[in-house]
Amino acid sequence: MSAIEKYLHEFVSLNTAKVSGHQAPHKAVLLLAIMDLIADGTIDSNHIVLSEELVSRFDQLWKEYVSPDAPFQPKVATPYWHLQNEPFYHLFFNDGTKATDIDNPYKVQKLRHIVFATLDEELFGLIQNEDTREELATALIINYLDDIQEEFDSSECKSCDYWIVASNATYFHIDDCIREVGHVYWRQYINAAVGDKVYLYGTRPESRIKYLMEVMDVDMPFSENMNDEKYWDSSQTYEVRKKYNRFMKLEFRKKITTPRLALSELLKHGLKAAPQSPVRISQPAYAELLDYIKTNE
Repeated sequence: MSAIEKYLHEFVSLNTAKVSGHQAPHKAVLLLAIMDLIADGTIDSNHIVLSEELVSRFDQLWKEYVSPDAPFQPKVATPYWHLQNEPFYHLFFNDGTKATDIDNPYKVQKLRHIVFATLDEELFGLIQNEDTREELATALIINYLDDIQEEFDSSECKSCDYWIVASNATYFHIDDCIREVGHVYWRQYINAAVGDKVYLYGTRPESRIKYLMEVMDVDMPFSENMNDEKYWDSSQTYEVRKKYNRFMKLEFRKKITTPRLALSELLKHGLKAAPQSPVRISQPAYAELLDYIKTNE
């Protein structure tokens, strides 16, 4: 078993409580938050404290993936403590000794000052790689968050959802693909529906929204009709992608060049951080942001 297969198995086998038939999403959301902060460099070593940045990212992702109507409360200290029951996550007191039970460990301020967490070094390395990080994030979203989002989403028109999805030109040459083909088959790790709109955000050094796309098909298994190997940085990366068996088809609608949709401007209008995980912006928390993007696209 390869390292990525090992950790994918462990990610889909988290020890979680069940409420109303749904697995608690807390551990999944915290792991996504940790991965996002590793990706953007906020966490730059395998020494993970319950920082303000981690708490903020957890809260942001919770709002994106867990409906207010779901029977769960966004308590970040709980998964930060209980993840030590998973084989890849380790919690230590600041003196380096393994953390054991303490009185009321579910308070952010207490945990922030007395403990730190580490991941398996091998897992930390996989998260630093965009492709394997995306595979791990996908496993968490599909297994713990998609069903909660779908069942408890009270929006009137699911097909009217808008998303921001990050695209890294280092790995996939999205500009060439859209110019030559007009559509792209994207690994689907969001609960999207036909008719949804997707803003493709170019990661650093571009750091801006580049395209408006429309979802034309979802939940598609891989087929040879999706052959876009020429646009990938390497055949090895393409072969890894082929193993992922859930895709959506995104059709080109508009190229966006305005600097008004650069990251610096998006942050001023409600975006919490540079997109790493997908952001569903057709929800009340992002009303200002969606309005700003539509006005300036």
